[in-house]
Amino acid sequence: MKKKKLAAAFLILLLAAGCGNADDAAPQGNAETETKEDAQTYAADGKAEEETKTEEETQTDAAQTDGTEQIKEVLDSVFAAVPGTAGGALKSVTAACRLLDWSEDYAKTAEPAALQEAAGQWRQGMQEAEDGVYTDDDMLQALAAVQADAQMILTDREAMADRLEEAGCVPGHDTYTEENLQTVCDILQIVFTQGS
Repeated sequence: MKKKKLAAAFLILLLAAGCGNADDAAPQGNAETETKEDAQTYAADGKAEEETKTEEETQTDAAQTDGTEQIKEVLDSVFAAVPGTAGGALKSVTAACRLLDWSEDYAKTAEPAALQEAAGQWRQGMQEAEDGVYTDDDMLQALAAVQADAQMILTDREAMADRLEEAGCVPGHDTYTEENLQTVCDILQIVFTQGS
């Protein structure tokens, strides 16, 4: 009896397997075609998405290479060092380090027009956001103080050692190029003098 039940179960399994293959054979071919088409569509979409990301990444890389985005952070530091503000003297040293680092890293690759435009955009954003707190005169005073500290770091770092330590600022380069610093400061002064 056991043998008959096993044989019947085996026969049913064989028939079910055979019928399943016959019914699924045609759709399987269609499924393969659909899968290939889906894969091609996905690949094309992925490639387009990849190209888009590449363009966006390229623009971001260009901004990082020429330093136009980073100069806005430097300008934030400079404005925080307006003479007469709390901690302005130490903030000036920090801003001087950032300005020196930026000038050493980007002054030779940055286009003056792009730097001027980025600084102008920063200035406009400050005018709109600060509701009367920002003035070009304050920015010019801060820039002069920061430039003086940067010049001291550049020429006599030992004399600035205590202030650097107190500000918690470590210059990013062992030496700096005075010409790079002057180029950047000249461009920034043009931007902030035009508005005052």
